[in-house]
Amino acid sequence: MQKEEPIQQQLQKVVGTTMIIIPSDNEQDHKLYANFIHSIKSQVTREHYWKNLKYYMKFLGVKTLRELVDTKNKPQKIIESDIKEYLVYLRTKKRISYGAAHMYLAPIRKFYYVNTDYQFKWDLINLYLGNDDEDLEEEEQQDRPYTIQEIRTMLASTQEIRVK
Repeated sequence: MQKEEPIQQQLQKVVGTTMIIIPSDNEQDHKLYANFIHSIKSQVTREHYWKNLKYYMKFLGVKTLRELVDTKNKPQKIIESDIKEYLVYLRTKKRISYGAAHMYLAPIRKFYYVNTDYQFKWDLINLYLGNDDEDLEEEEQQDRPYTIQEIRTMLASTQEIRVK
């Protein structure tokens, strides 16, 4: 009978050459992490998802994965509220695009999907990703028609009759 490898060695094999540091020595954290990492195929995606999940944890002020899924202190509605607040923070304070916000949401969705039985209202949460069109209207000047003086200047500056 083979002796089972410690979870840290198993994770190192899964993660590959890049060593990802888990913030706790707790066995439950290792299992949560293993569930998360094993559900991702690409090595690059694993690294990006882990980085973005840690960023979410930092935003919430939690240090362990166990705190993210603690059902006693955080019911589903509170977790959903935290995710929405995080997305609003990313869009308003960090000024990231819709696509980037979606990339920050993907690892959170994956983590909760593989580690909890919660049925989050993802359609509602996705509404908090924002809309790049709204951001452009606020930042850029609206289109306007050329003035008569601007048209005269353009026509006067051209040398070719074909362009006039």
